[in-house]
Order: sequence, then structure tokens, then C-alpha cells
Amino acid sequence: MTRCRDLRGLWFSAPAAVVYLPLIAIPLAYSLYLSFHYWDGRAPAWTAAGIGNYLDMAKDKVFWRSLAHNLVLVAFSLAVQLPVAMLLAVLLERTRRLDGLMRTCVFLPYVLPTVVIALVWRSLITASVPEWLASPDWSLSAILLAVTWRFIGFHTVLYLAGLGMIDRQLYEAARLDGTSEWQCFRHITLPLMKPVIIVSATLAIVGSMKYFDIVFLMTGGDPDHATELLATYLFKMGFAHDRMGYSSAIAVALVVLALGSTVAMLQLKRWSDRRQ
Repeated sequence: MTRCRDLRGLWFSAPAAVVYLPLIAIPLAYSLYLSFHYWDGRAPAWTAAGIGNYLDMAKDKVFWRSLAHNLVLVAFSLAVQLPVAMLLAVLLERTRRLDGLMRTCVFLPYVLPTVVIALVWRSLITASVPEWLASPDWSLSAILLAVTWRFIGFHTVLYLAGLGMIDRQLYEAARLDGTSEWQCFRHITLPLMKPVIIVSATLAIVGSMKYFDIVFLMTGGDPDHATELLATYLFKMGFAHDRMGYSSAIAVALVVLALGSTVAMLQLKRWSDRRQ
């Protein structure tokens, strides 16, 4: 019986495997293989590089600067984006007037095309504080604002779903005992929302590590690599500087960082589940 269930599970996962293998697994394997070669993207022959691309990456100051910017994006997402999303979720969950309209307005930035978001934010910043995008000291702040504005609604919806699963009687009983709103949030909402928070944090971390589109459209990683991320840097190395092997090495490092972050958050979730 168990074997039959396993076979049925394989059949159900077959459609996903059909999509996964050609679109994800094969390109990943190809990038890994290419990362051990020198290639300009046009020549018919590749030159074996061994770990040469990875040694170049270890000495590349722009690579480490790009990684630092990704980590800043991760930190900003965890410290600002997710707490604000939680606050919005709690407020929307308690608001009954214009509930549907308010939720739509919060979620709208996430479903807008990336090109629209980048152009709108670029226009707004250029019109109000034009020195931001041209300044190495302030351009990254503009990127953080645009990315936060886009994704805060997504995490708000996740938290709203989690809040909807909490039994309202727990709050009623706590209020009868004289518990304040902050105490209810701290001792009821946060512990019961922990699985949702971990999922949200995992998505924020992985998304921040591989982010590309808004940054590329707003600044292209400039000025002077002040807004460069790993994804934009590997794109430039591959298609602007004709270093496809080096670009693939950066892509491999990016995949390893994203997978490592995911595994770490899954372990955190398992540890949290054991404590409950």
C-alpha cells in the first residue's frame, strides 16, 4: 500500500518535473559547467579555466560590493518591510470599513508591471530629489524605497491570511482578563504567526539575494556601482563585458547563497515547531 502511494505521488509530481527539468535544472547544470571555462559568448570553442573564474571572483571588489548591497537589501527587508507589513495587516484585519478597497490598494503595487514601477519611481525621485539617483551615497536608498513599496503588499496579504487563522476567542478571553492590545499582540498574535513570519522572511531573503529588475531599470547598478547587485553585475559581466564564464560563476554563487538561506530558514522553522 505504501509503495502504491509513493508511485501515485511520483505521478502527481511528474508535471512539475517536466517543467522543472528543462527550465531550471538543465540551465543550472549548464551554468555550473560554463563557470569552469573562459568564453566570450560568441566563439565556438571554450577554454578550460578550472577554478580561475572563482579565483577572479574572490579578488573582485565589485563582486563583494554587490554582495554587500544584496545584504543591505536583506537587512532592510527584515527590519523595515516585514514589520510595516505586519502593522498594516493588523490594522486591515481590524478595519471593517472599506475593507476590500483598502486591501486592494495595499496589494496593488505588487501586481503592477515592474517597468511601470521603475519608471514611476525614477520620475518621482528625479522630479523631487534629482541628486538621489546620481549620488553614490543616496542612490541605494532610492532603490530600497522602491523595492519596499512594491513588495510590502505581498507580505501584508501573507500576514492577513495568517491572522485569519487565529481563533478570535483567544483575544476575547485575554481581554476579559484585562490584557492590553500590545500584550495580545505579543503573547497571542506573534507566537501563532511564527510559521507565517518564517515563510515571509524566507521569501524576503531569497528575493533580496536574487533581485534584478527594478534596480536594472532605475539605475543599471550605477553610479559607480553604488546600486550594483549580484544579479545586475553578472548580467553586465556576461553580456556587456563578454565574460560568460565569469558571469556563470557569479550565478552559481548566487544560487548557493539563495539555497543556503532557504535551508537555514527551513531549519529555523523546524526548530520553532519543536519548541511549540
